[in-house]
Amino acid sequence: MNCPIDEYKIMAYLDGDFSEQENREFIEHISACAECAALLKAYEQQERLLEQYFATRFKEAVKSPKPLIVKASNRPLVLRASLPLYAAAAIVFFLMLAGSVLFVNYLLHTARQGREIGRVHALSGQAQYFEGNKLLPLEIGMKIRSGTRFKTTKNAYLAIEMLPLAKEKETEQSNIVEFKDNSVASFQDYQDRNELVLERGEIWVHLNKKPQKKIAVRTAKAVITDRGTIFNVAQGMSGTYVGVVSGAVIVDIQGSSNTVEPGNVYFTYEDKTGDNVRRHIFWSHYREKLLALLGPESETQKRAVAAVPQLRVRELPPPQSTFVPPADDSLGSLATTQIMPDNTRFFVEFASMPETIAEWRASDYSRVLQDPELIKWWNSKDMEQFRRHLVEDIGLLQWLEAIQGISGSVSMGIAPEGIVLVADCREDVAKMRALFEGNITPLLNKWKKSYFREDFSIELRHGYLLLVLSYFHGSNKLLKKTREAVDGDKPTGFTEGHFYNQLRANVPNSRLTLALDVRSIMQQKRRRGSPSFNQFLDRVGLDNMDYLMMSPDFAGRGINQALRIAFEGQRHGVLGWLDEPGSMGAFRYYGADSHFIAAARIKSPDVIFNEALRWVFEDLHDETLSANDDAMLGMWKELASCLGNEAAIGFQNPILPIPNIQATIEIIDPIKFHELMIEAVDRMNKLNPYLEIEMRGKEYRNKLIVSVAGRGWTFEPAYVILDDYLVIGPGEPFVRHAVDVFLEGHSIAAESGFQNLLPSSGQSNFSMLFFQNFSSLAPQVMNKMKAALNPFNAKHMPNFNLLNRFQAAGISYAFANDEYVDFYINGSSGVDFNIGGALPLIASLWTPRVMHGDYVWETAQESLKTTAIGIESFNVDNNRYPNTLDELLAPVHYLSSIPVDVYSKNGETVKYYVNQSDGTYILYSVGPDQTDNMGEIYYDPTNGASSVGDIIFLNRY
Repeated sequence: MNCPIDEYKIMAYLDGDFSEQENREFIEHISACAECAALLKAYEQQERLLEQYFATRFKEAVKSPKPLIVKASNRPLVLRASLPLYAAAAIVFFLMLAGSVLFVNYLLHTARQGREIGRVHALSGQAQYFEGNKLLPLEIGMKIRSGTRFKTTKNAYLAIEMLPLAKEKETEQSNIVEFKDNSVASFQDYQDRNELVLERGEIWVHLNKKPQKKIAVRTAKAVITDRGTIFNVAQGMSGTYVGVVSGAVIVDIQGSSNTVEPGNVYFTYEDKTGDNVRRHIFWSHYREKLLALLGPESETQKRAVAAVPQLRVRELPPPQSTFVPPADDSLGSLATTQIMPDNTRFFVEFASMPETIAEWRASDYSRVLQDPELIKWWNSKDMEQFRRHLVEDIGLLQWLEAIQGISGSVSMGIAPEGIVLVADCREDVAKMRALFEGNITPLLNKWKKSYFREDFSIELRHGYLLLVLSYFHGSNKLLKKTREAVDGDKPTGFTEGHFYNQLRANVPNSRLTLALDVRSIMQQKRRRGSPSFNQFLDRVGLDNMDYLMMSPDFAGRGINQALRIAFEGQRHGVLGWLDEPGSMGAFRYYGADSHFIAAARIKSPDVIFNEALRWVFEDLHDETLSANDDAMLGMWKELASCLGNEAAIGFQNPILPIPNIQATIEIIDPIKFHELMIEAVDRMNKLNPYLEIEMRGKEYRNKLIVSVAGRGWTFEPAYVILDDYLVIGPGEPFVRHAVDVFLEGHSIAAESGFQNLLPSSGQSNFSMLFFQNFSSLAPQVMNKMKAALNPFNAKHMPNFNLLNRFQAAGISYAFANDEYVDFYINGSSGVDFNIGGALPLIASLWTPRVMHGDYVWETAQESLKTTAIGIESFNVDNNRYPNTLDELLAPVHYLSSIPVDVYSKNGETVKYYVNQSDGTYILYSVGPDQTDNMGEIYYDPTNGASSVGDIIFLNRY
């Protein structure tokens, strides 16, 4: 219907809802509109039919009989309803029950913030609690509430007394939780328990009586539930330790439960240090009580505690067959180590050369050398001359064949007199003799003529391959002593000395040992050194170093390297700044794209600052500082006192244009640090107004980022306080990235890949921890370096993109003690494989220098010799030396041309001048440094292929 009257208006007209005016307008429209008139007639007919129907129903209802009123019966009430009604009621009841259960469960498992848990019972050193972005000091008697997060700093101690049961008086037998230094924890109050969340550090829990609620300790690796016990928990980066003194605890790890009984310990990692409960008692203020509960210490436990832990290496497997020398005494019976010089300073031992070769072939080092890209580079025309030199002059293939012919161990000792190398070939002397006489002897004759004289000897003697090189020309004392030991089958005494016995006490059966007798070297240096040099040794801490030992072996994706630096007495000086293993938190501020992160636990910065300052004043002697200098030193000293015991530095993306190098330092007093930074900037501006240093603060995600700018600075360093760490970056955007990483929990520490790299055996805390993943970065950087090289060097470089096929991240870590520092490279995860992947880089960088050092050096020598022959011929004919080399060309041609100096930058000829006063001349090349030193500085190849000096052909009479 297209007219303005619709069905609703018709119904309103019939119901009498229109006004008089609306009735008139409706009637006028109906009169003119047939369609609306027909519709109105239909509605009127429908109204009449409805009225008739309801009238009929009303009359019938009036005529029907009235219902009888029946007295109520005593029968039970019966509800009659449909099945859906019953189902709905059941659903409502179930939902109410489930809601009640969930609500109770919520109360039980949701921490109630703000409820009092206990009070600070004892405190020494500095302990703090977190309040927003602030770190505030804890004090004795202060209440500890649910949700309060707190920490202990270096050398601090904290004891918290748990609340007793209601209406129970406090006694000496209260429940106490002790916190070791460098611990971070918080209490959470639940309906059914109090839970201590231990983020890092170590605690002792003393439940001397029934607690108010059940006590649980939660770490990143486990949940420890008490059963009325005294127990100890330590949480490190790679795992959790639990030790029990009395009672028992239940340790839950990913659904599995383990009960730890009194006197026992439990680890979430494989302990290889012999750790036990007694080792963790020393810092507790209740140690006498704990020792009494544990009972007397056995002799075995005493020896285990007193013994210095051995360096952890993969030991050599026992041999399947033992070689027995024949009875005719044609072969010796000594081990190769027993033939080393008594005064060996540097010692190398391959316990089994066949085992080492087998491991090499199975390692990824071998796979790198077989890479098609590397083989293509090696076989290229540019490398032809170098290959020929290695094969023909050095005899690379012959030496490799000889090495594979060694059937036993190989030892090398470097003494003040020279080098002795002994290889055990007794199992197959005939094979080694054939190799020696057929391949090695011709090479040696050539080498002796070119490089060595009687000071070098190599021979096969009584089943040993002996190589002796004396440092003193014409001396055969070292060779004589070595032959006497082999011929007489009598040890030299090296294996009876302090140096060797210390090595074997640390690693009884290592596959490969490299060691330096620092003790003997330092004793000699101190006797000969000046007072200032001896003072330097003392400050660095080298004066009491005993030895340095490394025990690597080829396995998996690289070399598993273990290094120990041992000391006689306590570490001190710079080497003493590294602290004992402790918890680390700096990795929380670095993103997962980090290329390198190095973190270390150090002694307190103010202690280090004071020690370094003392050295400065010792050097200044009687000199006095100005008032300004004294004030600045005092201010820097205060700044150092604001810092904690962990420092880290990391390299993240982006690489260019400004490298994202981020430093992270634990901080103790952030408020004081901010104030001192402002004071430091003001003081520096007053001392030098030209600097115009200013500090700008900007809030980002509720964190204050402070930037520092100055006149002419290329970038503006910035810092921010996150939790209990100071994060410093090269600019505000970089620091914002650190804030995002920390707040969103996307740090490398949270990555499963990083967690998997952490060692599953050993200790859970570290003195140093390094993460590196250069494999993706190395090709970019190396190719840029290649592009910057000159054409001669660049053409000998391989394509570094091949390193992309050998990507592997890894970690290295160290443990420090008063007597030693142990350093490990986790080769099984690929950390050292990057070094293997860098072999092409090392080779390519080394190759041009070798070619310069060998071929170019030899070419320069030949040019000088040729020129010298011409000079001497000129002297014979003219009874004088030529004034210039041009006289050698005419009128008599003593030379066809003046040789070009192969080291010169612009193709200049060799240098020459005559000293008429003493009848000498000097003929020289400018040498690898390409600098004309006028023949006054002699180039020594032993100082390095690119060291300074001229290659001189000197003729004196």
